[in-house]
Amino acid sequence: MEDFILGETVKDNENWYNFESDTFTVREISDVEGEEKMLSLMLSGLFRSRTPMNKVIKILDKLQPIAGSFTHRLIKILSHYIDNIETNDDELCPECHEKLRHENGCVICINGHSKC
Repeated sequence: MEDFILGETVKDNENWYNFESDTFTVREISDVEGEEKMLSLMLSGLFRSRTPMNKVIKILDKLQPIAGSFTHRLIKILSHYIDNIETNDDELCPECHEKLRHENGCVICINGHSKC
C-alpha cells in the first residue's frame, strides 16, 4: 500500500489550484494567505537549516496560538514526531519546576501540569 498519491498540482486561475491524479481531481484549492503562508515559509527555512523539531515547536509556541488555530494544530502535529523527548533545560514546569516532556503531542510535567 502506498503512503502517497501521485499527481500534479495545476494552477487553475490566479487564486485557485487543482490537484489531478489518475484516479481523481481535487478542484479549487485556494492559495494560502496570511498566517499559513508565513508559517510555511518559516518552517521550510528552519527544516532546511536542520533546526531540531523541539526548537521549531518552541518557536511556534512563542506565537501564543489560540486553541484550534492553524498554528496550534501545526504544533500538535509536529509534536507527534518528538514524543517522549525532554524539552530544553530552561523549560520547567511553572508549578513544581520539574523538567517538561513532550508526550502524545503535548508538553507535560510528570506531576500533571500540561500546556495542552
